[in-house]
Amino acid sequence: MTSHFKNMLYLFGANANGAAAKIDEQINMEEIRTLSLQQGVWTMVYPELSKLCDTSKYQQEFLTMVSRGMMRTEFTLDILKKLEENGIKSCLLKGATISPLYNNPDCRISGDTDILINPKDEERVSELLLEYGYTVEKRHPNHHHMTTSHPIGGILEVHVSLYSKASEKFLFNSISMVNQPWDTMEIAGKSYYVLSIRDSLMYLTAHYIKHFVNRGGGVRQIMDLLLFIEKNKEKIDFAEYDKIMKDLKYDTLLDTVKTIGAIYFGFDYEIKSELLAENVLSDTEEGGIFGFSADNRESFLDEYCQKRSTKSKVKSKMFLSVNQEYGYKWFPKQEDLINKYKYKYAKFKILIPIAWIHRYVDVILGTRKPEVLPKDTKEFKERMKMMQDLGMIE
Repeated sequence: MTSHFKNMLYLFGANANGAAAKIDEQINMEEIRTLSLQQGVWTMVYPELSKLCDTSKYQQEFLTMVSRGMMRTEFTLDILKKLEENGIKSCLLKGATISPLYNNPDCRISGDTDILINPKDEERVSELLLEYGYTVEKRHPNHHHMTTSHPIGGILEVHVSLYSKASEKFLFNSISMVNQPWDTMEIAGKSYYVLSIRDSLMYLTAHYIKHFVNRGGGVRQIMDLLLFIEKNKEKIDFAEYDKIMKDLKYDTLLDTVKTIGAIYFGFDYEIKSELLAENVLSDTEEGGIFGFSADNRESFLDEYCQKRSTKSKVKSKMFLSVNQEYGYKWFPKQEDLINKYKYKYAKFKILIPIAWIHRYVDVILGTRKPEVLPKDTKEFKERMKMMQDLGMIE
């Protein structure tokens, strides 16, 4: 982990949690800005950074990002009320339900909004969103949400379940961690459905774990979880929570998250393994938000799930089960067919199905393999070793 990333963490913690920023090295504004943009926390880092150096050239950028974020949230909340007027109940997830926990709520900006609906309402929700000016991307049958977008409201992910079937099976041992009736929360003077305290905690935890294992978690996810625990600690059944996390082998990871909170964000937690905290944060820095900036992590989830499974017959079924959730692996987008898999003729859309078949045959016969498989790279192996050190796999 670089010193610039550490300074970014201190500044982020100061803004989000009201902690004092412990900066003891010279600030590099440009490096911190780049890293915080990669983590999706620039709007929380900027106010603290402006106290230490001249950030005036980025002031308009900051104001624009915050105002657009507020506009997106207001627009989307209005859409949820319109859905409700049409008999559609929806439950807000993360984002707008978490930002009030921050010391500066308007600075906590999400890239999208997530809602949960009853699966039976999916078709009607799709129709209504089209009427409201959204572009709707049809949900893959094995996926757990459809993605919609609006020029003002931004991305709205409409979930029919909280996790994919593969995630629930292989990451969470088929435990139904979210099972209580929805609660309500007042936002800007109006009431919206949200998950219960217990289920929100489970979902925030599972959401971070899912991304951390797949390609990488983000510092905002860590802060969301820590702030939620801090603000609701009197209402949380920690005996149940800790037991579930221990049974799932995620207890050391959560201890590490709390250690990060204690060192960098001003939370009052016991500092356990600073080395594990350093490793997790290095992985986070290298990956960017959700690991999108990382190389050699494409097949990490598959390999991790195989190591996490103990029964050979489960292992033999794993690849199919997991990859049903990620159909693009067998049916890649045109851009990936051309650039990643080198089927140049796929530039003609009519030939894309031929390229899919061609790739399937190549995989079966082993006639087209990458020069170095991701799992054979140093980065991949080091990441798997980190999962072992965290006690998540053998």
